[in-house]
Amino acid sequence: RRPPRSTLFPYRRSSDLRNFVAFAGPEEHTLAVNGSHEVQGAQAQESGAGTGISTGTGTWLVIGGNDEQDEDEDEFSARISELLRSVGKDVVRIRAAADAESISRSADTAKYMYTVNPVVPSQFVDLFEAIKEDISSSGAGGAAGGGRGHVEGILYLWGIPATFPLEDSGVDYDTHLRQICGGLLHVIQALHALESKPKMAVVTNGAQYIGVGDQEPTNPVSATLSGILMTFLNEFADRSAVVIDVDPEDTASAACQDVFHQLWLNETENQVAFRARKKYVRRLVNAEPYKPPQIGRASCRERV
Repeated sequence: RRPPRSTLFPYRRSSDLRNFVAFAGPEEHTLAVNGSHEVQGAQAQESGAGTGISTGTGTWLVIGGNDEQDEDEDEFSARISELLRSVGKDVVRIRAAADAESISRSADTAKYMYTVNPVVPSQFVDLFEAIKEDISSSGAGGAAGGGRGHVEGILYLWGIPATFPLEDSGVDYDTHLRQICGGLLHVIQALHALESKPKMAVVTNGAQYIGVGDQEPTNPVSATLSGILMTFLNEFADRSAVVIDVDPEDTASAACQDVFHQLWLNETENQVAFRARKKYVRRLVNAEPYKPPQIGRASCRERV
């Protein structure tokens, strides 16, 4: 008999393990003007330490895109940053610069956009030190004297092909792997430079196989990010983190809405996926008894 396997099931709120209630997607969420949220339908807010956005002030680091892209090309990072700002959060955007020898910041101080080399660990320490100094003195986003404060969360988007494209980039596969996975590893290693313990959300695209009816995983590079983050959670049990796998068939706008609403939920799920406007989470189930293939005499003769 094979050991239990791990699979993804529709999100459920019932304690009855026989019933699984499908999550109907972001259209069931409503956001109040003051930043607090009300959830209707199957999805309800959970208590306890989770990955949800707080209702107070705070800064989110959005790590996505590279310095060769225009704003329009990195639509996901731009849209999710706008959504975070719409609920009163400060946003610091961080982009990749493959050949950078040191970190740099945009001349436009209102944007608070940094560039960093994903494969150089020391640059992430310098980056976090610079960000901490900026937001403590003036408040990210240009709020003079704001002191808005602590880094509340880190949103890692380099696992989405649209924010870190491989095709037509002239970068070989191994280098691409080091940039995407090495970037997340170096972010984790540099967390000590931040005084706060930010919540982490890693976004992938088509990296998980949901089950029957779902297409095969389309992004094996970003699938590696899930293993890195799960290892991080095993070693740092006091941290909050989640991997969000968005639907590869969705538009950037729809995927951003899924990610944004997931960030609002104060839940302890650390792996979720969205497909066709439904949310799935990982659960262990018993595997069917293994039945070895029956080889008849005819098959044996054919093989001989």
